[in-house]
Amino acid sequence: MSGPRRLPGWDQLATEIPDMVTPMRRYLDQLTCILRPGSVKGADLALRSLTAFLVEQAPEVRHLADIRRRHIEDFRT
Repeated sequence: MSGPRRLPGWDQLATEIPDMVTPMRRYLDQLTCILRPGSVKGADLALRSLTAFLVEQAPEVRHLADIRRRHIEDFRT
């Protein structure tokens, strides 16, 4: 029986989809100025989860502008 899969880190995701990871990491850096650390950590987890999902399930998505409603709906389920 295998355990839960580990969420990839930003460096690993950057090798797969750098044009999406770079602006997400900049956004998280900006959040550190206005949010508490726990909130930034939650945002980091959510964005890494979405990015990992897109790498696996929607390889056509290479930039933030490529994300469509269907991608978000599929991610939510």
